[in-house]
Amino acid sequence: MARTVAASREELSQYFSDYHFDRSRLRLKSKGTYSTTAADSKDEVLTLSWDTDLDLRVFDQIKK
Repeated sequence: MARTVAASREELSQYFSDYHFDRSRLRLKSKGTYSTTAADSKDEVLTLSWDTDLDLRVFDQIKK
């Protein structure tokens, strides 16, 4: 199973309380839950929860 959290910068800003990317660092901070029922079953419920606090160095691995 896979879920897309955000497909654009606008969605990242909407769903993450703290989002910053400056081409050298990426900061993401979010806490929340998501719940939905499967389209083909009323008994199957998918619930996701997260508490994310990342501050990572970003670098380009492509050698030019």
